[in-house]
Amino acid sequence: MRHRPSLRLAPLLALAVLPLLASAQVHVWKDADGQTHYADVPPPGVESTEVLITAPASSAGGQAQRKSLAEQEQEFRKRRAKRQEAAQGAADDKSRQAKIEQQCSSARGQLAAIESGRRMARYNAQGEPEFLTDEQRAQHATELRKIIAERCN
Repeated sequence: MRHRPSLRLAPLLALAVLPLLASAQVHVWKDADGQTHYADVPPPGVESTEVLITAPASSAGGQAQRKSLAEQEQEFRKRRAKRQEAAQGAADDKSRQAKIEQQCSSARGQLAAIESGRRMARYNAQGEPEFLTDEQRAQHATELRKIIAERCN
């Protein structure tokens, strides 16, 4: 009895084609009776819709689970919004840190000026200079040291 070579090759051919079937385009259309048909090529003159069919991703439970395009888009938008929020937060932190550094630099400069022993003046509401007393200088120096200790590294 002779075996047909095509019958022997059929299982091998099916295995070879299997990966190609994991993702395929299929045309869907309805006939005059309203029955839905699927094929890789629609008949001539029929209006059909192309559908991409992919093999479902297997989950831990062995059940197929696939997210819709709308769900994927929503997740993408959420991830993008989180990245933008993180970037904005980092920019805000950097701006806040720059402001603190500027304030610390100013406080250190004022403290150095007070500790230099030179006469210092403040301007009153009328725009006239008023010289600081030794007690006012000491009080101001104490306040500046406290600010530097609390806010500056």
